[in-house]
Amino acid sequence: MNSPNLHGSSENTATRRSRKLPGTQISRNLVWVLTIVAIGVLVAYPVARIFWLAVSDPSTGVWDSAAFQAELASSAMWRATWNTFIMAIAATALGTVVAVPMAWLCERSDMPGRRVITSLVFLTFMNPPLLLGLAYVMIFGPNIGLLTGWLQALGIDSTIYSWWGLIFVTACASFAIIFMTTSSSLAGIDGDLENAARAHGAGAMSLIFRVTLPLVRPAIASGALLSFVLALNAFGVQALIATPARISLLTTEIYSYFSYPVQFSAASTQAVVLIVISIAAAFGANLYIAAKTYPTIAGKGARADITQIPRWARWAAFLACSGAVGLSVVIPMSVVVARSFVRVPGRGFGADNLWLGNYSQLFKLGDVSGALWNSLRYGLSAAALMVLIALALTYFRRERAPGSKFVFTIAEIPFVVPGIVLAIGFIAAFSRPPLALYGTSTILVLVYVSKFLPIAIRFTDNALGQIGSELEEAAYAHGASAGRTFLRVLLPLMKRGLTTAAVLSFIFAFNELSASILLIGTGTQVASTVLLQYSQEGLIGNMNAFAAVLFGITAISYAIVIRLAGNSVMTAGTN
Repeated sequence: MNSPNLHGSSENTATRRSRKLPGTQISRNLVWVLTIVAIGVLVAYPVARIFWLAVSDPSTGVWDSAAFQAELASSAMWRATWNTFIMAIAATALGTVVAVPMAWLCERSDMPGRRVITSLVFLTFMNPPLLLGLAYVMIFGPNIGLLTGWLQALGIDSTIYSWWGLIFVTACASFAIIFMTTSSSLAGIDGDLENAARAHGAGAMSLIFRVTLPLVRPAIASGALLSFVLALNAFGVQALIATPARISLLTTEIYSYFSYPVQFSAASTQAVVLIVISIAAAFGANLYIAAKTYPTIAGKGARADITQIPRWARWAAFLACSGAVGLSVVIPMSVVVARSFVRVPGRGFGADNLWLGNYSQLFKLGDVSGALWNSLRYGLSAAALMVLIALALTYFRRERAPGSKFVFTIAEIPFVVPGIVLAIGFIAAFSRPPLALYGTSTILVLVYVSKFLPIAIRFTDNALGQIGSELEEAAYAHGASAGRTFLRVLLPLMKRGLTTAAVLSFIFAFNELSASILLIGTGTQVASTVLLQYSQEGLIGNMNAFAAVLFGITAISYAIVIRLAGNSVMTAGTN
């Protein structure tokens, strides 16, 4: 039995709300049911359809696991699986070696330029992997590579179409998430823990390796998991580098199965293997994180001290960090922009070879303007839906609605499911009446919502979690309804966080490639698929100009996010 409170009432918050607002309970329940339905349609149903498609006959829809068993017995499939696993592990390991020291230097040392380095790392996270892949093809690609001739003259085989090129570019595209999770954890450590170690005579290196590093290991593991998943999902890099290098990967194999004649069974079987790898990695990482996580934030804990490092070491660290962000975003994107003003690739940057014709020709092409318009409206529509669903989901989890934790967990599954795999689920789920959406703009918007909903959820949940429950209680005490409290109290306080979630959701949807490549139809081409098409067709001038335009849109969107909420918002979404 509940003990009576100071006002003589034993009712809890939910009971008081229900008693005061009987007319609103039905509306709240309806919204919660609609949220559950949305998660079921956008996540649970497509993922379930992938598994069913793998063990059924595509033409009849009845159980038939013969094709599934035959594909599992194929040595080619297991070779692609092994290559995919090794590629993702190697890229994650390389990214971890780079990102963790960078995060410590930017968060805990007196290295100069820390804010600039941090901002550029965050821009790397938002920059599409496809642009990074294109840039490095321009730098190290055969015939057109800026450095290829010089390196060959030195006897160095530098072709990007190799294992080293695939792993290096993938690591550049995915290491930022490790930096973000590690930086967030370092910022939250109670300084009293390190101060106690110093009081007992611990030196700088001992402090780092025996106190600080063990405390942030769960964050490093979490970041490594997310980096591993991003490596699996970097289809743009894989299509540009792995395919010409004849490195068989699961994503590129799945894509090849959608050439005529379409082989749904083989594609879905490999999709299942990718899902199993992703979920197994997530499960193992979560077990490790649960076992190694310790409370590190006290109520009035001291802020951790900034470590003073020698002057020569400060500048050496700055140069090393500058080199990392230079390789991941500054140099490749500078090459993209510079090459967009070149008339004839391979003739250098002489005055007679510089012009604006690539841009003037670009916007005369109907496929470019149409693709940009499609990406813009699909991205905006998806971002609006993502924020609405994420807001409802986080609100009802806060209210402890029935089944909210389970639904919340289901909603985050797509983040560990590669986009090309999710696309197969949407094809299987929505290609027949009464929901024949394949090839339409609707299916693209829905798959964007499904794929990037976890990002919107993280930022929305963080925004809502910063609001104390006492503000709601004060509104209820003055007779406000649940709806009025939400609209007049919670929503205004969440405005900045929701705007940030919307802008981030938009830019990820705007640049999405891996799912779009299988779902586009006549009139629904998007910017990323047109850019990949230009690359495959060798339209170098158009490709460079369009890539520069897309990078500009990404950079502007990032600037808006930072203007709204500052650099800290990027690490807030990784908590």
